[in-house]
Amino acid sequence: MPVWASKQYGGGNGDKRNRLNCNGEDMNNDAVRVNRVDFRETMPSLRLLEALSLAFSVQCLVPALLGVLAASAIDTAISEPQSASNGESIPNISNVAQQLQMPVRDFHDLVILGFSNGFRPFIRLPLMLVVAGFTGVVISRSAGLQFCADRRSGVFRSLRHVARFRQPLLISILLLCMLLTIAVCGFWTVLKLTHWIFGTGSLCAVSGTPIWLASLVLMTVGSCIATGWLLSLAAIGVDSCDGPESLSRGISYVLSRFQHMVCYSVALILMLAISGAAVSQLIAFAGNLATQASLSLVDPAADCGSGFASFLTIATQTWIVSFTFCGNAVIYVLLRGIEDGVSLRDVDTGKPFSS
Repeated sequence: MPVWASKQYGGGNGDKRNRLNCNGEDMNNDAVRVNRVDFRETMPSLRLLEALSLAFSVQCLVPALLGVLAASAIDTAISEPQSASNGESIPNISNVAQQLQMPVRDFHDLVILGFSNGFRPFIRLPLMLVVAGFTGVVISRSAGLQFCADRRSGVFRSLRHVARFRQPLLISILLLCMLLTIAVCGFWTVLKLTHWIFGTGSLCAVSGTPIWLASLVLMTVGSCIATGWLLSLAAIGVDSCDGPESLSRGISYVLSRFQHMVCYSVALILMLAISGAAVSQLIAFAGNLATQASLSLVDPAADCGSGFASFLTIATQTWIVSFTFCGNAVIYVLLRGIEDGVSLRDVDTGKPFSS
C-alpha cells in the first residue's frame, strides 16, 4: 500500500498540499482525454481480418490461379485411365474443388489401402505438396510484405524469392513426408500388434479400443504436422528461413500456442466459409447474367453454360487458395509476435529467435 506524504508550495493563493507516493514523485491529476483507440495495436488478433483485403490483391490471386491450374494438370495426368475415355478432349477442370482436397484423400488411401490401390496416390501426393508449397511461399511472401512492411511485392519478385529458397522448401516437404511416414508406420504397427494379440474372434470389441486410440493419435499428430508445415511456408516466405528451421518453428508454434492456433484456425475457417460463399454467389450471378445475354447472340440450343461453370469453379477455388495462404501468413506473424516477442513489422530475419 503506497505511503502518502505532503509537500508545501509557496506563493500565489497560499500553500497547496499535494499527495506524494513513497518515491516522492508528484501525482498527475490532469484528466486524460482519449480521442481514438487503435484496436490493431491493443488487439492484434483483429488484424486477421486483413487477410480478406490481402487475398483480393493481384499479387496473391495470380499465384493462386497458377497453383489451381497446376493441381488440375497433375490430377488430369495421373488420373485413372477410364477418366480419359469419356469423350472429353480437354482436361476436366470443373472438379477443381475435389482436386484441392486430393492430398488429403491420397494420404487417407495410403493409410488405409497402402499400395493395393496402385502407385498413383504415392506419386500424386508429393507432386501436390510441391505445388502447394511453391504456391504457399509465393502468396505468403506477397501477403507478408504487405501485412508487415506495408510494401507490395510483385508476382515476379515473389517468384524469384521462392526460386531462391527452393531448396529449403523442398527440404521442408521431404521432412513433412518423413514425419507423416513415421506416423503411418506407427499406426500400422499398432494394427498388426492388435491383430496378433487379440485376433478377429469374440474380442473384437476389446481389440477395437487400441485401434481407435491409434487412429485418434494419428489424426492429432498428422494435423499438428500438417499445420506446422503450413506455418513453415509462411516462415520461408516472410522470414526467409531454411527448411529445418521453418518446419521446427511452425510445429513449435502449434504445440506451444495450441489455444491461439485453434482460435485463429476457427476464425479463419468461418471467414473462409462466409467470404467463399459470397464470392461464389457473386461470380455465379455474373455467369448466369452473361449466359442469358449470350443466348440472344448464339444458337439457343448451344451449351453456353459449361464454360461459365468451369470459370466459376476456378475463380472460387482461386479465391479459396489465396485467402487460405494469406490467412496462414497473418497467423504466422501473429504467433511469432506472441511466442518470440518479434515486432509485426519485422521481415526477412532468417535466424531463429531466442524465446
